[in-house]
Amino acid sequence: MLRGARGLPLAVARPSIVVGHSISGWTSAFNVLYWPMRAFERGLLREVPAREDSIVDFVPVDYVTDGVLALLDDEDALGTFALVAGDRALTAGELVELHSALTRREPVRFVTPVASDAHDGVPAGGETFVPYFDVSCRFTDTHAGAVLARAGLEKPDPRDCLHGLITYARRAAWGKRSISRQASFLEASPLATGIGGLRLAGS
Repeated sequence: MLRGARGLPLAVARPSIVVGHSISGWTSAFNVLYWPMRAFERGLLREVPAREDSIVDFVPVDYVTDGVLALLDDEDALGTFALVAGDRALTAGELVELHSALTRREPVRFVTPVASDAHDGVPAGGETFVPYFDVSCRFTDTHAGAVLARAGLEKPDPRDCLHGLITYARRAAWGKRSISRQASFLEASPLATGIGGLRLAGS
């Protein structure tokens, strides 16, 4: 329908996996990336049917929001724009290593996924998210980068977001406790980003 609409200044935004706010960690949906993190913390996930070099591209919701607004404000923004981590995206192995460092838990093991048993060992409900961790390509965001640069936006590093995501998820009991956006910022301040100085284990 969009391709057939002639004469309209169309800009299509295509984000990758959208997670919580880059600073506060606030999110309204605990799915995709949150599911394996929660299962890992509960001891329900020891092995994952995925390749260690699979690309797990995720971006914080505020980056996606700012990106969409930038596209709306830029008269020269026409076509499809990938709002993704791109060259900064982590591999599944890097994500597991970082998560393990933040939580001080033994990392999960990777097992070669086979079509017939790709979901073996995955807790009920997790089979939906297995394909997200079997991506072999990196998304290119060169087109989007030019527009975002004109708007003064910088692509976040996923390594700087994970601590806030985990901290907020724990405070919100993985979606069972309601925390407003405003409260999430108050609770997050002053939150450090990255690995240095974090004390997540047992919190």
